[in-house]
Amino acid sequence: RQLCIELTETCPILNFSTVRNNLLKLQNIGVKIALDDCGAGQASLHMIRDMPLDIIKIDGKFIKDLHRGSTDEIFVRALRDIARKMGLTIVAEMVEREDTMQKLRTLGIDYVQGYAIGRPEPIGS
Repeated sequence: RQLCIELTETCPILNFSTVRNNLLKLQNIGVKIALDDCGAGQASLHMIRDMPLDIIKIDGKFIKDLHRGSTDEIFVRALRDIARKMGLTIVAEMVEREDTMQKLRTLGIDYVQGYAIGRPEPIGS
């Protein structure tokens, strides 16, 4: 229940059904499965539809200029709506500004990660 495996969307999966079956086994014993960099590659919708996921992590390219009122908000809303309909948790990556974090809060994004929260630190710090 404390382990989460992240699949990077841009990583090619050579044997999709084998990977899917193995992820289902892991999920059945409590491991969470996240799709990392969602929106960065060409397989997002396919991965969201067909993989046993618990979490989607929206790629930072859609997040970093969100505070400027960019068209990225359209994509963030679309990914949010898809994730909500599928019962998935949503994480926004590369949140570097407080105003971006506030915008994501108003959009109903569940979690954020990035420098607005804190810098990465070594384990045990």
